[in-house]
Amino acid sequence: MASRASEWRARLGSAAFAELDSLSREGDPQSFFESLLAFGRRCAVEGRLDLALAVYGLLREGTGFPGIESRAAEQLQAIQGMGAAGPRAEFLLRRLAQEASDPTLILSMGLAGAAYRVSRLSLLGRLAASPAANAFTRGFGARATAGLGAFLVEASTFTLAGHGLNEAVGRPQDWSPQGLGRSWAAGALTLGSLKLFGWAGGRLYQRVHGAEGLAAGPTEKLQAAEGEG
Repeated sequence: MASRASEWRARLGSAAFAELDSLSREGDPQSFFESLLAFGRRCAVEGRLDLALAVYGLLREGTGFPGIESRAAEQLQAIQGMGAAGPRAEFLLRRLAQEASDPTLILSMGLAGAAYRVSRLSLLGRLAASPAANAFTRGFGARATAGLGAFLVEASTFTLAGHGLNEAVGRPQDWSPQGLGRSWAAGALTLGSLKLFGWAGGRLYQRVHGAEGLAAGPTEKLQAAEGEG
């Protein structure tokens, strides 16, 4: 038991291991592992996925209790996007609900959106004022160039704002170049997906309702419907 406790201290870190201090005194091995499994679930619910993965990984490696090992493996696979559909769906829905209501995420996206609009407008102005008239400084090329540059600023703002705000509320962040790179890539993928779905939704709406339907507001449509009635 002592050797395994030392292993957990090394893998989980001192701060997280402090929460397990009472568990290390548990005399019954099965109760100890059950409590540790519950600790892993709590970490996952609170968004501390690195700790949850470490706990589930340790429990899966061998506790002497097949039921605990099976549940740990199931939870580990759910976080990794593998395994049965039920646990995966439960994890993803819980994660979506947490992130959608997270003030730090909402504020980070707001700051990133503002940075995008300011950067795009500034870049468009610079390109329009450029004496070199070519495919990248005029028309669609200018809009695409400004949009790409502004998106890079937006993704960077989203990453840095997210790290800073989470750190401010007591959530330790990985500020290493590798950690920031992973966060930037994940943020860029998220923002890019939102823009893609927004564009696709707008195109579909325009195709269904036509240009006039896209330009008309909800009030005009309601008045037109009442007039027809």
